[in-house]
Amino acid sequence: MSKASASQTAKTMRQLSQAAIPILIAAIALPLIGQIYLALFEPQPSANAAALIGAHVLRALPALILAGSLFGLVRVLREYEAGRFLSAEAGAAFKRVSAGAMIALIAHVAAAPILIGLIEGKNFNEMMQADTFSLCIMVFCAAMLTVGALLEDAARVLKSEHDQIV
Repeated sequence: MSKASASQTAKTMRQLSQAAIPILIAAIALPLIGQIYLALFEPQPSANAAALIGAHVLRALPALILAGSLFGLVRVLREYEAGRFLSAEAGAAFKRVSAGAMIALIAHVAAAPILIGLIEGKNFNEMMQADTFSLCIMVFCAAMLTVGALLEDAARVLKSEHDQIV
C-alpha cells in the first residue's frame, strides 16, 4: 500500500467515523431519554422513579464513555491522513482512545453492576456476572493501550534522532 493510498484510506475512515460517532451517541442517548421519560411520566406502580432513572443512566454510562472516547479516533486518523503514521500526537491520541475504552469497559464490568445492584437491592453474586466477551474486550483494550504507548515512544525516539541530525 502506497503512502497516498494509505492517506486516502485514512481520510475515508475519518469521514466515516465523523459521521458514525454522532449516530452512535444518538443510538445510546435516545433510548435512555425514552427510559427516563417512561420512569418520570408513566411510572410502574410502586416503582421508585429516581432509582429507576439512576439505574438507566448507570446502564448507559459505559457506552456513552466509550462513544465519547471514540472522538479521539478522528485525531488519529487525521494524523494518518496527513501521512504522519508515527507521530507523537497520533500515539497519544491512540492511547487516549484506548484508555477511554478501558475505563468504559471497567465501568461496564465492575462499577455499573455494583451501583445498579445497590440501587435495585440485589446481593453481590447477582451484581457481579462478568461475561467472557467483556473480559476479552478488556484484554484487547489493554493491548491497544500498549500499542499506543509504543507508537508514542517510537515517535519520540524518531523526533530526538531527527533533532540530533538537524
